[in-house]
Amino acid sequence: MITQNLRWAMGVLNTVMLVACANGGDSTIDGPIVDPVPPPAGSSVTLAVLFIGNSLTYVNDLPATLTGIAPENGDRIRTDMVANPRVGLASHLVAGSAARAAIQRGGWDYVVLQTGPTSDSASNAELVDDVRQFDVLARAVGARTALYVTWSEAGGSSCYAGSLAAAAAVNAVLLPTSVAWERTVQQYPALRLYGPDGAHPSPAGTYLVAVTIYETLTGHDARTLSDRPVVNDVALNEPPSAVRQLQAAAHLASSAGVEAGDCGPRAEQ
Repeated sequence: MITQNLRWAMGVLNTVMLVACANGGDSTIDGPIVDPVPPPAGSSVTLAVLFIGNSLTYVNDLPATLTGIAPENGDRIRTDMVANPRVGLASHLVAGSAARAAIQRGGWDYVVLQTGPTSDSASNAELVDDVRQFDVLARAVGARTALYVTWSEAGGSSCYAGSLAAAAAVNAVLLPTSVAWERTVQQYPALRLYGPDGAHPSPAGTYLVAVTIYETLTGHDARTLSDRPVVNDVALNEPPSAVRQLQAAAHLASSAGVEAGDCGPRAEQ
C-alpha cells in the first residue's frame, strides 16, 4: 500500500533535512518547514496507520476519528493504536512490548509516534534516539515513520526542536498538529480545544488533530470534509461555522509545516 502523497511528503522532508544541515546538525532548528510541492489531487487514498502514544492519543479515540472522516472524501484509512497512560516512547520500546508486536505484524503505511514539546538538549537527544529505534522497526515492515506533535498544556512551553531533529534524523513525516492547535488558540479563542484538565483534548481538539493528520497524509483538503463530524462515535457539539474554522486551521498548518517555537510560555486558553 503506497500513499499517493509520497512525492509531497518527500518534498516536506527534503526541506527538513536542508534546514538541519544549514544549522550544522544542531537539534535546534529555526524557521518553518514548508512544503515546496503541492499535494496531488484526484483519486482516493487507502492507508493503514498505527498510532503509538499515551492518553493524548486515546482520549476521544484519535485513530478511530481519523478512520471515520476518511470516507467523506472517498478515502479509506485503517488504524490501530497502542497507547498507555502516562508513558513516553521509551516505555513502548522495551523488549516484548505491545508496540513492538503491533509494528511487527506489518501491513502499515505509517507508524505514527506521539511526540511533544521538549525544552532541553538532553530531552531532545533522548527523543531522537527513541525515534531512530522505532524507525528501524517500521522500515523492517515497509512502513514510514511519522511524528504526531502534541500541544503544550495550557500556559505551558511550546518548543518542538526535538521533534524537528528526530524527523530529520530518520526522514520521517512531521505531522503539523501542534501548529494547527496553536493557530486555533490564537485565531479562534472561543473554540475550546482543551478538556477540563487543561492537558487532554476536548472532542473539538481531537477533531482538529485528526483532520490535520488527514490532510497531511492524504493530500486532500480538510476544508472539503463534512461540517457535521463525529468524534468517538458522538456528533461533535460545535456549530458548522466552528467546524469550518477547525478545518481551516488544519489546512493552513498542513501548508505551513512545523517550526521549533520560542520555547517560552504561551497564553492560556
